[in-house]
Amino acid sequence: MKLTSYLIPAILVVFSQLNGTCQSIERQEVSSLAINNQSIVSNAGGLSITTLRTDNLLITQGFLQGELSGIISGIDFIDISHAIEVYPNPAVDQVKLQIDQLFENGLSLDLIDLNGQSIINQAGIFKDRMDYDLNLMAIPSGQYIIRIHSIDKKYQGILKVLKIK
Repeated sequence: MKLTSYLIPAILVVFSQLNGTCQSIERQEVSSLAINNQSIVSNAGGLSITTLRTDNLLITQGFLQGELSGIISGIDFIDISHAIEVYPNPAVDQVKLQIDQLFENGLSLDLIDLNGQSIINQAGIFKDRMDYDLNLMAIPSGQYIIRIHSIDKKYQGILKVLKIK
């Protein structure tokens, strides 16, 4: 028990003295092979290419791993679909949307048909009231998607509604 209590701090002191020392891999050719007009080149930290050549044909394939900074690896938003009720659904002339909280800057609503065309755009809903009446009289019968989102797209919700005659 006493040995480990002295050993762990000693190891930490040694590693702290190695301040800034780490391994770095520069782009360099590791191996290459050429047989009968076919070559394979392998690199560390860079481009890897396979080439096949004949008199009138050249096939090259490769892979280059660039830096990963700035690549989107996920979409960060809060899904509020579960917090919104739409009724009646199916609807004839209008639907009522009801949400369980208000949003300081309000939310925007887009009614989108199944071809991806925006039919109705409304901004500023759910700012002062927790319900909103969406008038469907001017649109033909069919299925529609209601997309609700905050200005900064942090909060988003997708709902479906069916308009009947």
